[in-house]
Amino acid sequence: MALFLGACGFDVPANDPASNRDGGSDAPQPGDAATEATADAPPDAPPDAPPVWTDVETRTVPCSGVDVTSTTVLLVGVTYRLRGTGTCTVNDANNSQADPEWHYFNLGTPRDTESGVDNGIAIDDATPGASKLPAWGAYSASHTYTVDWIGSGATITARYHDSNYSNNNGSLMLTIQAFQ
Repeated sequence: MALFLGACGFDVPANDPASNRDGGSDAPQPGDAATEATADAPPDAPPDAPPVWTDVETRTVPCSGVDVTSTTVLLVGVTYRLRGTGTCTVNDANNSQADPEWHYFNLGTPRDTESGVDNGIAIDDATPGASKLPAWGAYSASHTYTVDWIGSGATITARYHDSNYSNNNGSLMLTIQAFQ
């Protein structure tokens, strides 16, 4: 409209919204709504996928009591998921089996402690004793357990806790997951 009025000899005020203040160009200008809406992504970009728990590292934890340290630094205050899986032998004489939290399940009722030691994978806890962190939860016949773990700005160290390592064989798996 401003061009039409200007062509007829009429003055168009500078603050008139109908005036064309970009020099007559029809190309989008910085600040135009169309330019701002499409500047971040190409027009054919798919929508962002929702975040999911993603494996970032998997470590083998020997049931012999050897410390295993992650290479992943768990960021301060960030919630990660730790998943412990598998079985190992914790008594060669009777073939007693253990998983990340329980033992002797193949010989009867699963047990959590033996000789005053809370058996299973411990995180950042090098000394076997009456308790350990984390508590992996109720017995699972699948031998898969998942717990939330808050990062402290450092790697984590995993160790299988047992009262007697001399008769143990095998290892368990520990996976660190991040919400990405």
